[in-house]
Amino acid sequence: MHSHMRISDTDRDRACAILREHYAIGRLGDRELSTRLGAAQTAVTWGDLQALLHDMPPIPGMTLAPTMAPPPVPPPVVTHSHRPPTGYFPGAYNR
Repeated sequence: MHSHMRISDTDRDRACAILREHYAIGRLGDRELSTRLGAAQTAVTWGDLQALLHDMPPIPGMTLAPTMAPPPVPPPVVTHSHRPPTGYFPGAYNR
């Protein structure tokens, strides 16, 4: 994400969840968690959030950037029919 782009409440919540996980693992103390949570809740841009997590390793399954859902798969295209084409009569021209 571009560091100057604005973030949403969901992005702030995701950053807070990651910070809490780092706290649970023991990477942050009580005071530092409180400070970083406050900063995450008032963050405006991606750069603000990235600065709060720049010194933390990634946590598997928890990403700061939103994950995009894969595009819907279109229905299969039928290219042939098991019926003969309209107007086709087997043996009609053999007389």
